[in-house]
Amino acid sequence: YFYKSGLSKQLYIFRCINNLFPNKKLTLFELGPGSGFLTALLATAGHRVFCLDNSQAFYIYQNHFFQHFGINELARKDERNFGEGPITHIPWWLWVNDDFELPKVDVFVGNAVLNEMKSNALRYTLNKINKSINNDGFMFFQQSGEGIVSKYEDTMRTLYEYGWFLCNSKGML
Repeated sequence: YFYKSGLSKQLYIFRCINNLFPNKKLTLFELGPGSGFLTALLATAGHRVFCLDNSQAFYIYQNHFFQHFGINELARKDERNFGEGPITHIPWWLWVNDDFELPKVDVFVGNAVLNEMKSNALRYTLNKINKSINNDGFMFFQQSGEGIVSKYEDTMRTLYEYGWFLCNSKGML
């Protein structure tokens, strides 16, 4: 698929999520929200979104962008209180704390980021996600990311190891 903008890519995932879960308000965790468009779309549709980006530049940009959507930024508040805002922006320095746990989530979105993590980082992330995702939870990604750090086959093997199984539906995994 070729898109003309970052927003087009996010609209596709947004529509897939809403079509699979019509009339249901979800709790989601988005890893690597990048532009923040998907997080904003989900939050304005009434979903509760937790998100994390390991890039300081993206984190700062997202923080300013999310201010318009009722952000609850953990870096500036009690880091153990998730608050009630539609978006909880998790700083990377809290994520790497072994004591930090996400609340239960229905859906994990990791679009274009899975291949971009080293093996140990992916395993660490999947371990945290497996502890927080509901038993009937879903993971969405349209692409696994550039194969510079990890190859697609290695990423898929690790997903299988952690109990994830792929279902391909019209370009959405």
